[in-house]
Amino acid sequence: MAFECVLAGEPVQLFETEARRKDGVLVPTSLNLWPVRDRAGEVVGISVIAHDLTEERLALAALAESEVRQRESESLVHLGRWVWDVGTGAVQWSEELHRIHGLDPAGFAGTIDAHLEPVHSDDRERVRAAMTAAVTVPQPLEIEYRIVRPDGRVRHLHARAEVALAPSDTVVVAGLRGICQDVTERTWDSVKGELAGPISVIVGHGRRLEQTGLSSDQAQSVTEIVRAARRLLDAAGGEPGEGLPPGPEGGT
Repeated sequence: MAFECVLAGEPVQLFETEARRKDGVLVPTSLNLWPVRDRAGEVVGISVIAHDLTEERLALAALAESEVRQRESESLVHLGRWVWDVGTGAVQWSEELHRIHGLDPAGFAGTIDAHLEPVHSDDRERVRAAMTAAVTVPQPLEIEYRIVRPDGRVRHLHARAEVALAPSDTVVVAGLRGICQDVTERTWDSVKGELAGPISVIVGHGRRLEQTGLSSDQAQSVTEIVRAARRLLDAAGGEPGEGLPPGPEGGT
């Protein structure tokens, strides 16, 4: 079909097909076909320029594999990438960053306001000020803040970014290029570690109060306090009995 078009006088460019080498191996090939005309303007032949696409196909396959591995790595560590172009105000998020925020890429406006909108209202202006300062000074950015996902869940993010410079003879800040990592679990582990000790003390004192001569109402209140503290201790990963005050003989 391509040769018929060329013989009819129409050039065919970047026509991809497979060509067989002398050793019989088929290789992907790009062809540029041009009609060859005589002095009267009649098509008397075809000029063919062939380009072996093997190396390009291998390079594209390697790049695609590298991108897949990068996405898998980002997903494992809950880390996404972002870029802010100061001149246009445009913000780009990686696939993992959309997943961290619980947002469909089609619903992300790609602006600095859209970037800041999921940030918790108590943290938003602090984050905006830090980003503005980073491109004004300029200086690297490192900050932790909370976001609120569309389902209402709060997540803790740790963001780092470097200033991106525009190609110029002078220092011109083009924007920020950074990463965001979901550190919610790490933050919760830290909180649990801080809570486990004090809560276990509450449980221990509650147990001791239960053994004293309390009225029925007082005993009921202490029992409810101990139950609530035990639930908190379980959530904090502690063991009931940790940090109990010593008994009269040094026991618990």
